[in-house]
Amino acid sequence: MCPFHDSDGKFIQELNKRYNPGQIDVLVQADFGALPFKMKSQSNVSFFEWTDVIKEKQRQSYFHAKNIIIEGKNKNYLISGSANASIAAFGTMTIPATNQESCIVYQSSDSDYLELLSIKSDSKPVLLKITNLKMKPNFQN
Repeated sequence: MCPFHDSDGKFIQELNKRYNPGQIDVLVQADFGALPFKMKSQSNVSFFEWTDVIKEKQRQSYFHAKNIIIEGKNKNYLISGSANASIAAFGTMTIPATNQESCIVYQSSDSDYLELLSIKSDSKPVLLKITNLKMKPNFQN
């Protein structure tokens, strides 16, 4: 979950290439931030509107959380901090990060980080779509 992405989804593509996960779910806000709306469709990547998946009753106007949850066979991880979902924030194996970021990595064999962050994953995915010549992203169900 993150409000700011590389427009081509380079960070998501890098995660996909490096770790070959079964599924990547990305939480975004349609009218705030920078979305990966130029990213080529990938069968294991789904986008969700954050207001559809957050269980909390009181919500803020803008989605500014920056968390990555990795669910593994033996351990689950939560990376939380200032880093956006971008190559500038995380870098790659061959490209160094250019931003100064701060994150904390939590690791647990039994913690459900989705539950801890009050995220329900049973909503319908949305598609990112360009709606006008200014390249403003919008969601389509």
